Amino acid sequence: MKNILILTTTSDFLEKFEVGNVQILRDMGWCIHYASNTLKEKGLFDEEEVRSMNIRIHTIDIERSPYMFRYNYKALKEIIEIVKENNIDVIHCHTPVGGLLGRLTGRYFKTRDLKNALHPSNGDVPKRYSYRSRGLSRIAAYATRGRL
Repeated sequence: MKNILILTTTSDFLEKFEVGNVQILRDMGWCIHYASNTLKEKGLFDEEEVRSMNIRIHTIDIERSPYMFRYNYKALKEIIEIVKENNIDVIHCHTPVGGLLGRLTGRYFKTRDLKNALHPSNGDVPKRYSYRSRGLSRIAAYATRGRL
């Protein structure tokens, strides 16, 4: 059975946007793992509902701000550990910081199966994100282009 890790910074992202994808992946026989900061916005995250979808939940110390280096570095180490322990085959990333950490994790493992839903591989990002966020995404896209 193949393993996929869905990586986001906000815990309620899965329930809001990924339910259809989870159903498709389950029908295809994938084992689904979900990594997010499930402690920060506890009121919005229904852990029992996610577990009822047969998803393995991993709590990481990821922050939405790319400038929270200490927490996001710790989250990167936690993501790498999750990938090692669970033999993750594919990382499916969402949100700017989740995309950046997912790309760095993919780079660490030298994998080609990295899916970053928010930021395509050419580094283009929606204009509603700040210039700094777009810049970080473009740097990550450039650093990992053709190498994943």
